[in-house]
Order: sequence, then structure tokens, then C-alpha cells
Amino acid sequence: MQRGSSDEVQHVITDTMRMGPLHQSLWDEGEASDEDQSVTMSGAQRGGHWGGATSSAQAGGHWSAPAGAQGLTPPAGEWPQDSHSQRSWLTARARSSRQLASRNGAGGHLRPSSHAAALLPQDVSVDRPTPKHVAQFEVVMQSMKKTVEDLMHVVAVELSQHAGGWSFIVRPHADSDLPTDRFLTIAKEALLEAATQAQCMFILGYCSAKPFAMRPQGFEATLGLMENKSVACWHLFKKGFCRHGESCNKQHPALQMPVRILIASMQLNALASDVDAFQQEIAAVAKGVTTILQNSACVERVEALMDTGDSSGHTFPGWTIQVMVADDTSPHAQDLLTLAQNALFGATACSKNVYIMGYAATPFMPRPNGFVAMLGDMQNEAGACWDLYSLGVCRKDWECRWQHPGCLVPLNVILVLSL
Repeated sequence: MQRGSSDEVQHVITDTMRMGPLHQSLWDEGEASDEDQSVTMSGAQRGGHWGGATSSAQAGGHWSAPAGAQGLTPPAGEWPQDSHSQRSWLTARARSSRQLASRNGAGGHLRPSSHAAALLPQDVSVDRPTPKHVAQFEVVMQSMKKTVEDLMHVVAVELSQHAGGWSFIVRPHADSDLPTDRFLTIAKEALLEAATQAQCMFILGYCSAKPFAMRPQGFEATLGLMENKSVACWHLFKKGFCRHGESCNKQHPALQMPVRILIASMQLNALASDVDAFQQEIAAVAKGVTTILQNSACVERVEALMDTGDSSGHTFPGWTIQVMVADDTSPHAQDLLTLAQNALFGATACSKNVYIMGYAATPFMPRPNGFVAMLGDMQNEAGACWDLYSLGVCRKDWECRWQHPGCLVPLNVILVLSL
């Protein structure tokens, strides 16, 4: 049995008035965002399901496009501007919807027609990345690298591509007085500028409150490649998400690539006694990893060095574990790095307050012939920001009420061919 006319209109008015301001603001942007689909398809869509007024049988069910549905939504730019005109439009829409339902049977189920095809989700699947796509990303990365390298406070910038995306390791001068926060701000601006110059590249969520995810001594962002601006899902590019998912009839990024930036410097912001204790534990961790690697048959010699970095860029600030290997060890290089990572996990597990930052996610940042991990202290487990410690990311940034590490030291493991 169908609902009465007054019930239908009130049902649609309630939903549309609830969501109207959001759709109105998106409509005024003049861009084909994925929210525009919601206005075009229903105007009163709730949670991806049809909450319209055609019949009680349809309430709560999936939407089925009615014949002539194109007459039920306002043309672009003609969304009702006041409550009176909006109510009139909703009343007319409900009446048309009821008439369509009765014409298609007492049950109210509507038969789709050729007019509804344009409203149905389109195939937005993307082919696998092409060499052209990869080359476009590389241009952006090289542009950002050059911008950061030109800074007088920077010794060197390492850029590497791996299965997880792109990684930047920025080495400041040992005597630089530029704060880490300032380095990070410059790196973010360089990434934004490089993406803007590419025109087809966007930082996903660039209009959101925090497009950059904080990491210990760095940050992470995701770049998305836009192939066609006229059919792009602007909501995904601007806000960083699309609630339609696979059913979205707009084009999602042809390729997404995470970009991670690390400022290779030490942070020792704690009481002198806590700093001393932390440094002693870090030395014990480095010694434990060295002992395990030394027992490998593929290794000739292992050295653990502590350095604050120098102006030449030849030394790495923090701890560096150099693993001397023979020429014929190349096929086993990855096995040695995996052994070093497992040894580091074991050594920190025996430590009192030293943690591998991001230990439950992606704690190791690739480098040529090695990797680097950030080790941080934890003084109070009950008050610690476990998102930052376990996942390596804190979305609340400096506003987080939980404790972040006061001491951070990079530990670098590198394979070196023995002479």
C-alpha cells in the first residue's frame, strides 16, 4: 500500500532539508564532485540507499531508477533557494513519483528505462599503471627533490622508489639551527608546488583539514593522478575520500602513490637523565643487532657507529650499522636486511623504553642498499600516543593530548661491499 501524499512530501522534505545545505554548497562550486551524483540521483539519499517517497515497499531498499526520472531533479543552478520554493518543488516531485509508482503497479516497484542509464553507476575501473603514469610521478618527485636540495641548510636529499611508493630522506647540516618543523613546512610547500606545476597531479585531500599525516621526524601524503578534470571525482581529490566507493560514476585517480618524507636528524627533548638512559639503551640495541649480523656466514664484518652528522653528507646522523659483505653476497642482500630488521625487533623488545616507531605498520624506510628506522623513547605507557608508536602516524598532530616521544634517533643499516 502506498503512502499518502502528505506523508510522502514530509518524508522527502525531512531528508532533503537535512542534506540540502551540503548539496547546495557543492553545487555552487561548479565542479562535478561525487556529491553532485547524490543530487542528481535522488536529492534525498541516505547511506547509499534510496530514502525517497515512491512507496513503502521501496523505503530502505536499493534505488531503482524510474522511467522519466530525469524530470524529478532540478537542472544545474536551479536548486530551490528558499523553503517555500523548495517545498513546492518537493511536492511536485512527490506527486510525480507517486504517479510513476501507480503506473508501474500496485507494489510501487519501478521499471528502469533508457532514460535511467545516465543515472546508473558507470564503469570507472582503471587499467594498471602505464610507463607514462610512472614517468609523470617521477617528474614531480625530481622537482621536489631539487627544491629541497637548494636549501642552504640541507646537505643532501635521498630519493628512492619502492613497492610502497616514494621516499625522501633529507639530511640537514649538523650545525643547522633550522627547526625540524620548519624543514617539514618547506618540504610540504615543495611537494604542493611540484604537484601544482604538473597540473594533472594532486595531493589527495588537499582541501581537507590535514592532507599530511604526521610521522616521527617527517610526514606522509598521497599523490593522485587525474586524467580528465571534466569527469573526475573532485570530492575524492579535494576531501580525500569518496563515500560511493566502487559505485561512483566519476573517475577516480588513475594512479595513487604514497610519498613519505623523513628529516634525518636527532631529537633529544627530555630531562638530561632520561636522555642519558635513552642513549645507553640505543647503544645496547645497536650492539645486539651487530652481534646477530656478525654470526651470519654471508657477513665479513659489522661496525656500529654513532654520529651527529657532518657537513659533507658522508655520515648519517644517529646510529649507523655498516655490514661488510663480499661481492658474491648480492643475491642474499635482501635476506641480510630482513635478518637485520628481525634482530632490531628482538633487541627493542628486550629494551625498557625504546620503541621502533610504526612497528606494527611500515617501520623501515628503504634506502639504497639498506634501510632506516626511527627509534623513540616512551616514558609512560598509560599516557602514550599508541597510534604514533604502533602505526607511525598521528592525525591529531601537535593537538594530540597523548604523549609523543621526547627522544628520536634514526638507526641506519647499510650493506657495504668489502674491498
